[in-house]
Amino acid sequence: RLPTGNIRVPDPRVFVYDVESDTFIFYHTGRNRVPTTHMWEATDPRLMACETIPQNLVYEVEEGEASPTNDKLEAEENQLLTLFATAGAEPILKQDSVSCRPPEGESGPNR
Repeated sequence: RLPTGNIRVPDPRVFVYDVESDTFIFYHTGRNRVPTTHMWEATDPRLMACETIPQNLVYEVEEGEASPTNDKLEAEENQLLTLFATAGAEPILKQDSVSCRPPEGESGPNR
């Protein structure tokens, strides 16, 4: 069961407006990940970087369902995704994913 009431759950997708088709396309950043910042490449408008952080959401699950808190989460640290917007069958492709660990003894800006 998902939480109800005034609880807001962040969306794990990055949305991009496609001018040619006059629609929004999206990329799902992964289970238990939430996009926080993004930046387009100045020299190639098809390339975008997106920082994602862990989504620490706990909710009750029905018997037999997997709990998101029991997964081996790569979600313990921030990640930087590089995404490529294309006109192909998959409009947004993941090019790379890099872990963003702050130096030891320091906490990152989103922690």
